[in-house]
Amino acid sequence: MVTRMMAWEEPVEAVDKLAPYTYTTHFKDHIVVLHDDEPVVCGVPIGDGSIDIDKCFRLLVEKAPITRINIETCFPYCARFAREKGTGGVTEFTGAFEIKEPPFDPNLIKPMEYYYPLNISQEALDVLMNAQVEGVKRSVKALKALRDKYCR
Repeated sequence: MVTRMMAWEEPVEAVDKLAPYTYTTHFKDHIVVLHDDEPVVCGVPIGDGSIDIDKCFRLLVEKAPITRINIETCFPYCARFAREKGTGGVTEFTGAFEIKEPPFDPNLIKPMEYYYPLNISQEALDVLMNAQVEGVKRSVKALKALRDKYCR
């Protein structure tokens, strides 16, 4: 999706502004979670996150010269905010930036360990691998529903 939550940009606003210049994109969803006490952006299956994917998809269909949208299966992964809060316009943990519960029990695996699981248990690795497979299935289903709603 044409959005950069890690840069504190409101997703729907970013899509609205960039849609006329978008010829290709990857479509994904995010939530903000805490890794210990640090807020981080966490990729989740499309439709499971805090981004208004319905509105973003509609904006791309209506305003972009785009003919294809790729699914980005960025579940599970987390990333630190790349700039200081407010730099991209967002200053509060509300809306798409509301802090949510992490997708996995932090006692099993912490958010910043999702993408590079170097020293985790086999149990945690199995949970992550199964979540990735199921996340792809949910993302495909969600994107197909948006396609059917806006492109038929």
